[in-house]
Amino acid sequence: MTKCNKSNFNHVLYNLNRARAKSGEKDKKAINHKIVLIQRKEKEGDTKWIRNAMQKVDAKLKNMGITDAMVQEVMNKKGVLSQ
Repeated sequence: MTKCNKSNFNHVLYNLNRARAKSGEKDKKAINHKIVLIQRKEKEGDTKWIRNAMQKVDAKLKNMGITDAMVQEVMNKKGVLSQ
């Protein structure tokens, strides 16, 4: 059986609306998530849910190459008080 002529056609190059940005503000959202968890920890105390969520956020930030110093810098810019 022969191959269809259009099987090698790259649709992404033809219709640019199919291609979209997939990682626009992931790093900003991850940092904001960590800040929200820190605020909740200060308000509610250390709960099991917050510990598990903090582990997941720390793993995500480590994977993205974001350090705690960068998170502290964002917290200082926003004026969020923390320890």
